[in-house]
Parts: sequence; C-alpha cells; structure tokens
Amino acid sequence: MEGFVYYYFLNHGFFLTALRNMVLRCQDGEITLFPAIPRQLEDHVEFSHLPVGGGLRVSGKLCGQQGEALFMRTDGCIVLKLEGRIRGYSISQSELAKRSGDTLRV
Repeated sequence: MEGFVYYYFLNHGFFLTALRNMVLRCQDGEITLFPAIPRQLEDHVEFSHLPVGGGLRVSGKLCGQQGEALFMRTDGCIVLKLEGRIRGYSISQSELAKRSGDTLRV
C-alpha cells in the first residue's frame, strides 16, 4: 500500500504542533513566548532548543509569572537572554539580528 499513512502518525504530529504553539509562536517575523499556556500549567513549563528560523533556537522556562528565555544560534552562541515577565512577550527576528550576548529584563 504505497502512499498509505497510518492515522495515529498524523494525530501525534498534530498533538506536537499544538504543544509547540502553546509555548512558542513564530509568525510573520515575530516570535512570541508562552502565548497560550493554560492557567493550570503556568506553575512550571519548560522547553529546549526549539527552532524559530534564521538559524536560531530558543529555550525557555516559565514559573508562574516569571521566566527566562535564551535565544541562540545553531553553533551555540547566545544571541539574547530574556528574564522577568516573559509570558506573551514578542520580539522580531530583525531585532534579534542586532543582538549579541545581551541580557534584557522585561
């Protein structure tokens, strides 16, 4: 049966996409951190090394209203570290291109 895809492979893909979109949204050059975390889960949410395009990866941690996020290039160099109230914080990829190892409190 060439071209046949088992339904459960598709369902797992949709589930993973939904989880990724809860913690990180990349749309029209804007990166938004933790845009859709339910109140029941905001006590501790963490993700590591999710790609956002432009050769960047993001890791983040949210504990209540406080958190931190680390933007780094694929070679491991840190581009930007965000600390503070990062839930729903957005930054453009063009802004990230101007940064190099900075720490920003929000």
